Amino acid sequence: MKKKGLLIVMTVAAMTVLSACGTEVPNLSEFDNDKAAEYMAGAVLKYDSEYTYALKYDHSILNATPVPSPTVAPVPTAEPAGGDEVSGQTGNSATDTGEQPELQQVSLSDVFGIRDVELEYVSASLKKSYGKGYESIVASEGKKLLIIYFQVKNSSGDSKKVDLSECELNFALHQNDRSIPPLRTAAKGDLQYFDAKIGAGKSEQGILMFEVDAKAKLAENSLLVTGGTKQATITLP
Repeated sequence: MKKKGLLIVMTVAAMTVLSACGTEVPNLSEFDNDKAAEYMAGAVLKYDSEYTYALKYDHSILNATPVPSPTVAPVPTAEPAGGDEVSGQTGNSATDTGEQPELQQVSLSDVFGIRDVELEYVSASLKKSYGKGYESIVASEGKKLLIIYFQVKNSSGDSKKVDLSECELNFALHQNDRSIPPLRTAAKGDLQYFDAKIGAGKSEQGILMFEVDAKAKLAENSLLVTGGTKQATITLP
């Protein structure tokens, strides 16, 4: 009873204040009057620390009605005159047509493109294992290691640090219709990670290693080394 009386007093007071301010109060139904009274009472009493009663009212009246965002019509894109004929005239490059650029066949040294450094293919062999200790690599069951040997020569008159790992080349062993990537090894001279200081006019050994079928023959394979639009092809053995 105390709460109801307090609610009525506050409602009358609020309505009186609105009238005194010159605000026109619309005619409300009894239900709407009750809701408005509950809201105003709750809005005032929620800051009163000594008031412990909980007024229950419809909080949805505090939520603003969302305003829909304006719909922007898409702007049509004008097609160039001539339609498909224009497209056909501009697709001349290998990139536009999706075709691979034609590779220029060059020497192995030219693919690497390092000044005063010459790379030459030396030989190839098939083995079950290679190296010792931490460098030891053993072929899987029914497989063999195909090892290709190179000579990396410093043709300058001074000692030279040769880092072939920065060349970002692609190595692939072609065997009939298959393309086999090289093994990533810790073997000394692996061309994928070759980084050594070579004296003036001196040479170091480089290698690439592939795992092939145990029955494979050297003559069935060729090595392709590709960098950009340049490619070197090495026929084994």
